[in-house]
Amino acid sequence: MWAGSVTGGVWKTTNGGTSWQILTDFMSNMAVTTMVMDPTNPDILYAGTGEGFTFNREISEPLGGGVFKTTDGGATWTQLASTNNSNWHFVNRLAINPSNSQIMLAATYTGLWRSTDGGTSWTSVLSGYMGDVNFNPSDGNKAVAGNQFSGQAYYSTNGGVSWGTANTSDGRVEVAYAPSSPSTVYASVDSSGGQLWKSVDGGVSYALVNSGNDFLSGQGWYDNALWVDPTNPNTLVVGGVDLYRSTNGGSTLTQISEWWNSPYSAHADHHVIVEKPGFNGTSNTTVYFGNDGGVYRANNVYTVIGTNGWTELNNNLGITQFYGAAGNATTGKIIGGTQDNGTLIYTPAGGTEGWTTTFGGDGGWSAADPVDDNYLYGEYIFAQIHRSVNGGVYSDPIWGEHWDGNSYVYKNPPYIITDAYNSTANFISPFILDPNDSNRMLVGAASLWRSNDVKAPNTATTGPAWYVIKSSTGTNISAIAVAPGNSDIVWVGHGNGDVFKTTNGTATNPTWSRVDTGSPALPNRYVTRITIDKNDNNKVYVTLGGFTTDNVWATTNGGSTWTDISGSGATGLPSLPVRSLVIHPNDSSWLYVGTELGLFASADGGATWGLPHDGPTNTPVDELFWMGTKLVAATYGRGLFTQEASNTLFADVPADYWALSFIERLYNAGITGGCGTNPLIYCPEAPVTRAQMAIFILRGMHGSAYIPPTATGTVFADVPAGSFAADWIEQLAAEGITGGCGNGSYCPDAYITRAQMAIFLLRGEHGSAYTPPVATGTVFGDVPVGAFAADWIEQLAAEGVTSGCGGGNYCPNANVTRAEMAVFLVRAFSLP
Repeated sequence: MWAGSVTGGVWKTTNGGTSWQILTDFMSNMAVTTMVMDPTNPDILYAGTGEGFTFNREISEPLGGGVFKTTDGGATWTQLASTNNSNWHFVNRLAINPSNSQIMLAATYTGLWRSTDGGTSWTSVLSGYMGDVNFNPSDGNKAVAGNQFSGQAYYSTNGGVSWGTANTSDGRVEVAYAPSSPSTVYASVDSSGGQLWKSVDGGVSYALVNSGNDFLSGQGWYDNALWVDPTNPNTLVVGGVDLYRSTNGGSTLTQISEWWNSPYSAHADHHVIVEKPGFNGTSNTTVYFGNDGGVYRANNVYTVIGTNGWTELNNNLGITQFYGAAGNATTGKIIGGTQDNGTLIYTPAGGTEGWTTTFGGDGGWSAADPVDDNYLYGEYIFAQIHRSVNGGVYSDPIWGEHWDGNSYVYKNPPYIITDAYNSTANFISPFILDPNDSNRMLVGAASLWRSNDVKAPNTATTGPAWYVIKSSTGTNISAIAVAPGNSDIVWVGHGNGDVFKTTNGTATNPTWSRVDTGSPALPNRYVTRITIDKNDNNKVYVTLGGFTTDNVWATTNGGSTWTDISGSGATGLPSLPVRSLVIHPNDSSWLYVGTELGLFASADGGATWGLPHDGPTNTPVDELFWMGTKLVAATYGRGLFTQEASNTLFADVPADYWALSFIERLYNAGITGGCGTNPLIYCPEAPVTRAQMAIFILRGMHGSAYIPPTATGTVFADVPAGSFAADWIEQLAAEGITGGCGNGSYCPDAYITRAQMAIFLLRGEHGSAYTPPVATGTVFGDVPVGAFAADWIEQLAAEGVTSGCGGGNYCPNANVTRAEMAVFLVRAFSLP
């Protein structure tokens, strides 16, 4: 079984939903909205892309890339070149002729299209915003279709070449044939809360059979699914927010799901209903339902009702759409807000399938107390903030709403965000914890709200106190940032592109100045994120929405002037919305952006951009955040991904490597060029030879530009002129740093021990005549008085170059690794 997910790609199960796997995370467009299978070959499937049944998400709809085809069961997908144009940005439905699989119909936002060659070419056959199309299951000459907005239904009697008009109502129209009696066609229409129409002449005309029952719950523009029993034309199921069954041709409806009881009943918002192959109404009565909560199964579609008879099949089906997320770096706990799946909690102990729900409905931006992971914050919609004080077991509203046991009541100011009460905010609104004070929260709605006591006890009449610190400008706030290290510096962005900042943000009434009108002015597009460099509060990044270029801007002077750093060509960002930007915690020149098409990174402050080879996926990345040096990407369609984000010079030295800073300082000082190039690697765990050590010591003593005299080949018997490091080895001896390894030899390929290293370092640092103090034998447990190099080892520790190898020991006979060598050299020679 295959499942297509908007922004989540195509998934497959071979065990009936017991487990799922993504077929490809790098399909060039993951916004799969419709799928059909060639009836003559199950390995040939078509996927239409682009989510047309939704509102704008304040930034953009998930834009499609036309129709994709696979001939190997979904392992690989190829875009049909004929659909690589703007007519195919939103493909709502595909249909294959039952008599000739080369003939296809597509319902798109530019009309109905017809192909006679398996999608190689298409012809426009009907204009308008088309939402649905179906072939008669037993007669390929007949087809029906529905408009997405007008309430208009259509029919064809010549295989989709031309179309007639059936009836006019208003709203989205979904149509379905009765397979056992194809002259019967039903239409579910988004009008008056939901209308069912029935045709007995194959869709040429319809009669209204049900209205006023609100079975689409006012959301039929978004969730509207219709299924007719293949064995009985009078039995059908229609789905909106919930599912309803009729056994009398739609005249009466019985509710069979309870969205509030999911996963024990089917989740809310239904989009597709399909029966199991071989459905016969007796021994096989299984039907599958695709909704905002994933995939559900009813083993008996005739008896399933309420919480009886439902099975949730979301086992490893990682298609959750996250709007935002945050985490506690110490415990690894993550809170995330999702589209229609609530605010969720992840714990390392629970694993990928052990997420729990702390608050229902839609979830949005999230925040986690950096110290106490009992305090977690999320939002419902329109800036309705909630808080958990018990690590996510449950959350309570703290925006001013209170449940008194019978109904919701609302608190008096200052314990209420009136914008949240009035819904004068974005559907998904920004809020953040002050990075310098986790008692302070800022919430962006029509106005900017602040609480300085967001952890205050929540009672029936009190709680966190909320005050407006920036009045409404007429356009809702869409992004907020507080400067790390300085809570007085606050920036906000708006949906129309306006950007403001204040330098007295903790004042009762901060003073704001507009900064998007500099040179050049920022585009007037939705501001998605604002990011302030922790090392320089005047360096600020602003990201924007829209399928266009110039969506990442930077200022180095607090907004006086701006530079577009989106780039161009092969090293630039594509023309896509940029939803999030973060700066590497260890290197401000490394930037990461989440876009409509995955994650991009820059190692040079935005001068050039590249797509990381490790993904995570070609799915919208709505939020990026750090947990230490672990980068977390919250995607709108593929769940959450984590990755240790290396910003190191060397490909084999990760960002959390214990000696990272010393290795990079050694490289930057010119002491080493690593152990290999393309990619540049350092080999941190490799042992150091005595020949290599000669180079390192002399460069540490004299600088990176130092070149020793040419070797004579007469100093050491085992170091002939021209051999590796011969010049350096002879000069090391000439300066009195070493006398070799004995018997006139140097042993250039032998590994140097930690005891030998102590002598080389101290002589290199202090000169050949240096003699260290006599050892006491009390510094390291494995270096007694009189042991080889004991005086040198204890002095090395006294100078702070080493603290030993752990457990009170020095490990004098252990080989020195290249990582240890970096630490020793940087400390001994005070390298920058």
